[in-house]
Amino acid sequence: MAIERPKLKLHRGSTYVFDVSDPSLASHPLRFTNDSGTTEYTNGVTATGNSGSVYSTVTFAVPNNAPDNLMYYCGTHGIGMGNKVKIIDDPSTPQFAHAGDRGLFCGSFSGTSNAIDYVTISTPGNAIDFGDMLRSSGVMATASNGTIGILAGGSTSFRAWDGFNDIDYVTFATAGNATNAGQFNVSRRTHGQGLYSSGYAYIVGGQATSSSTGNSKVTEIEYFTLATTISSIGDFGDITIGASNGIISASAQDTTRGVLFNTNSYTTTNSIDYLTIGGTSGNSSSFGNLTLGRVYGVGLSGSTRGVYVGGSDGTEVGTANTPAMQTMDYITIQTTGNASDFGDTISPRFGPSGSSNGTTGVYGGDGSSTHTPVDSIEYITIDTTGNGTDFGDLVVARVIGARGMSGNAA
Repeated sequence: MAIERPKLKLHRGSTYVFDVSDPSLASHPLRFTNDSGTTEYTNGVTATGNSGSVYSTVTFAVPNNAPDNLMYYCGTHGIGMGNKVKIIDDPSTPQFAHAGDRGLFCGSFSGTSNAIDYVTISTPGNAIDFGDMLRSSGVMATASNGTIGILAGGSTSFRAWDGFNDIDYVTFATAGNATNAGQFNVSRRTHGQGLYSSGYAYIVGGQATSSSTGNSKVTEIEYFTLATTISSIGDFGDITIGASNGIISASAQDTTRGVLFNTNSYTTTNSIDYLTIGGTSGNSSSFGNLTLGRVYGVGLSGSTRGVYVGGSDGTEVGTANTPAMQTMDYITIQTTGNASDFGDTISPRFGPSGSSNGTTGVYGGDGSSTHTPVDSIEYITIDTTGNGTDFGDLVVARVIGARGMSGNAA
């Protein structure tokens, strides 16, 4: 039995062809919208022929960054002749925030560099120049939907108390300079982190720009749509501690969880929090504890596991002689609980940049307790435990760059 105006469920990354050749459809052209018919949604939509004419079709190649909720409707008579379209991730395709094989290393506190380098994560070797950021800074929050990557906030140097509220972006497949996309509401100097899930990017926590005491925290989480363009959304909720260092994206099985390895600004903590993400709002909740307390470090995500790399024991943070660590911990993203020992980095890493393709994690720069620029890159296989392995060298040696991000090279 035919169903009139059925609700539809479509997969991101899949292509659907709608036969609109029946003569009864001559005055009912098929359209899509994500705002109840005010604006037509055309991303990935191609019409062949005219509705009601022989061999006419509407092809919808659902973008990976398509919003969760669309509608189909009649272009003549409106949404009364349509229904809801739910857009979901294809369960056969791993979907998590850092899924591409091109990893970027962005910016630095070393001479306040604006350089962007890239590597092919699955192939060890030296990094290649990608382009430049719009400003020289380090410790930006980053997030990626696999096509574009954002760089948000940051500061000009380790001891400067300025900060930015700009959101810039790059396109992974095309090497080149960053482009400005707007601003968020709260300037975040350091520690602010980004993640991505189901069409939304999240900027989590950070350190405020107005105090040099090391205790001025940002607890707010802001989020916005991240597609081919960036649209401001607003406040999402709060994290329980304040600043945030390593952050783990959602896993391949479920794109609704982000895990935060927290630090209370300059105060060492071993706490781990998590967020339920994907367009809803809410505060973070307790996940468990690291094997030992630390500040800085970087998080890497795999299909089911997150690894936290390096950091410092918190002594003399903010000075020119901050001890760097070799410790790596791991957690299982979709279960709460304490972290376990993963292995050690080859050399100590205080505030490295890092990214993953879901299988291999790379991290590089900032391997010095005296904040001397470092160019070495190491890698790990995320779903096994073990020590780091030499990967190659960065183009530009770095001290505390952006957290790093990955996307698709083509």
